Amino acid sequence: MPQNATFPDSFHQPNNTPFPLSPNSPYPPSPASSTYPNSPASSGPGSPFQLPADTPPPAYMPPDDQMGQDNSQPMDTSNNMIPQIMPSISSRDVQPVAYEEPKHWCSIVYYELNNRVGEAFHASSTSVHLYYVGGEVYAECLSDSSIFVQSRNCNFHHGFHPTTVCKIPSSCSLKIFNNQEFAQLLAQSVNHGFEAVYELTKMCTIRMSFVKGWGAEYHRQDVTSTPCWIEIHLHGPLQWLDKVLTQMGSPLNPISSVS
Repeated sequence: MPQNATFPDSFHQPNNTPFPLSPNSPYPPSPASSTYPNSPASSGPGSPFQLPADTPPPAYMPPDDQMGQDNSQPMDTSNNMIPQIMPSISSRDVQPVAYEEPKHWCSIVYYELNNRVGEAFHASSTSVHLYYVGGEVYAECLSDSSIFVQSRNCNFHHGFHPTTVCKIPSSCSLKIFNNQEFAQLLAQSVNHGFEAVYELTKMCTIRMSFVKGWGAEYHRQDVTSTPCWIEIHLHGPLQWLDKVLTQMGSPLNPISSVS
């Protein structure tokens, strides 16, 4: 059952402790991230629009002849180091995998209880509740009622259980995804094999419910029991994972009926 947290009461003030790295990771620690109670539309000093657009470091990619044609351009990066690769693929020709900005940064699917309603909405710009700024995603509650967000990336940053549901009150905003931290997790995960990298796909999906929450502190224990909720799929991180997994090849454990 998911645990619950309320912003900002359950959130500790950010400190200067660098993001944890594995002993074999070649990447330097990223600057400490922080949450912003101000609106992303604000021009004040707490607004995320005042932040530089951090570029995530590369992982690795297959040779050009193995890649399909893509019109999107890779983001500039000054870090061309390749992370340590599992021995099972160390003999293969590898190149850095740069993050590429997709045409639509996410898609949103709307649900009522456990029924999907309508077609997926593809976001190409910031919207009322969600803001995409410099590789970071913010959720802002403009409603009189709270919204509830389940983001594994956000939970990891704050030291919460991966399935914790965070309550965002009216007029508050919270960073729910950080691409720089995701990039460092990816760099670490390639050292642990296919399954560890594949597990990161769960970080690329964010669930949000309106008015009604779910989890240990509510009688609704699953998001599908809330009256209305959406599921957000982050295209850039998902595409990046797909390219890395393609290069890594098949998992070491064979597929079975209990996989």
